[in-house]
Amino acid sequence: MKVTINGLDREIPENMNILTLLENLSIENNISLAGAIVLVNEVLIPRDNWKESIPEDSANIEIVSFVSGG
Repeated sequence: MKVTINGLDREIPENMNILTLLENLSIENNISLAGAIVLVNEVLIPRDNWKESIPEDSANIEIVSFVSGG
């Protein structure tokens, strides 16, 4: 199914949950999910719900990762 992730169209498997999607993206892009938040169609998905949340076809997913700096 097609979704948009941070403005880029991607194909993901049907029934892929948010947690698995994020784990795959973190491995592909060598990033940490420690400070990440996820919005699906402008709705914040709490971290505790990532495993149960499955985006719909054509969903707009925004992943924001916070980092500290000085």
